Amino acid sequence: MNQITGDPSSKYFAPQRTNIIESFYSGISKYISPIFIKYNFSANSVTIISGLFGMAGSLIIILNSIESNILSFLFLNIFVVLDLVDGDIARHTKTTSYFGRWLDLFFDKINEILLILSLIYISYIHYPHQSILLAGLVLLTMHLCYLLPIKLRVMFS
Repeated sequence: MNQITGDPSSKYFAPQRTNIIESFYSGISKYISPIFIKYNFSANSVTIISGLFGMAGSLIIILNSIESNILSFLFLNIFVVLDLVDGDIARHTKTTSYFGRWLDLFFDKINEILLILSLIYISYIHYPHQSILLAGLVLLTMHLCYLLPIKLRVMFS
């Protein structure tokens, strides 16, 4: 029987959405998920759509205009909501899989890296000093060294 579990090694694992931001977006995803379920979207296809919105949102920041910042904000928020919708769909349709978890993690990490790199670039354009690049690379390295091993341990344990 496929059901949500608290065991990270289970392919049916669903992390708790405990902080206020996750709870907010989770509330939105509960209204969006039924639409995707009604039109028979697979969880993995929603993950890919979500990831593409996130990548576009992260890269649009580089254009550095009010309009591009608004569009980036919208795309990144769509990414976050759809990132929750894919899990809702997988659990609802009982199609959770290790590949789906990997795909979700892949797009999460790609988008985090692209967002950090885009912000480093914009910061450097506004304040062209080597310390901006150094601080950005330190931030990126710390992010990858701290969060990625945790996610990989949860995913493959």
